[in-house]
Amino acid sequence: MKGKITIIGSGGVGSAIGYALNFIPSVNMIVFVDLNIRAADGEALDIGHGIGALSTASVRAGDYEDCRNSDVIIITAGFGRQVGETRDDLRERNQKVMDSVLSKLRPFYTDSFVIVVSNPVDYLTGYVSKQGFIPAEKLCGTGCMLDTSRWISELSRYLNVKCSRVHAYSVGKHGSGQRLLWPLVTVDGKPIDDFCREQGITWDDRIKAWLEEKVTEMGADIIAKKGRTQYGIATVAAYLVQLLLGEEMTLVSVTHTLRPFTGPEPVSALAYLGDGHIVLAEDEERFLSAVS
Repeated sequence: MKGKITIIGSGGVGSAIGYALNFIPSVNMIVFVDLNIRAADGEALDIGHGIGALSTASVRAGDYEDCRNSDVIIITAGFGRQVGETRDDLRERNQKVMDSVLSKLRPFYTDSFVIVVSNPVDYLTGYVSKQGFIPAEKLCGTGCMLDTSRWISELSRYLNVKCSRVHAYSVGKHGSGQRLLWPLVTVDGKPIDDFCREQGITWDDRIKAWLEEKVTEMGADIIAKKGRTQYGIATVAAYLVQLLLGEEMTLVSVTHTLRPFTGPEPVSALAYLGDGHIVLAEDEERFLSAVS
């Protein structure tokens, strides 16, 4: 069945992703896999009881065998950040969780695209790649897609325009290591500098630094206020699934391993995603040369 999505981990993030996927027309089946099968079944029942006019997807709990023939597998299993923790603080604990997940997934993996959401997402995407059974063109981490989404949200707030009018890309290490590609930021197709000048909006390095601080600390700020984050990353994951189930290739900033990476982890870079796979952005150097 085209449009089968399996989510490994039905906690706050996994269940929110399942809920968001429920509203994508190309998604026909959502399967939750979790050590706590009772909780996974509860999430599936709750999401599946949505209004039929808004979704036609079937939602259920399952096990690792259900990963077979999935179009996309989303890994969210692992510990979440607590107040005062960084994503890297989760590395050792969540690598152990990932070892367990991958050992159970391997026998049933059938060329599905795998999206890593668990933190630290850059490190764990690289770790999954090193296990050798998921091709690079079938793997990515959400990486800076969430940072990009937060940038677009904050820019739209400051400029008082709809998010759909703002276009931007953030690259690098998710969170504190991300950077916005300022020369590629546009509003209504115009460079942001030109838009602000035409609209009489104050726009200078001080404003940029203020926005960068807000975006960089956004995750920690949300966790301090409500204990966890789930809806922003759920929307990002759902968007990536929508692209993968479509035929067009779209430029995104995700963590990928299409190029060999040096150091302990890959980071987010521009690539084209769609039609069930990811490929290098051949024009990436042109994009990045505009920044240097």
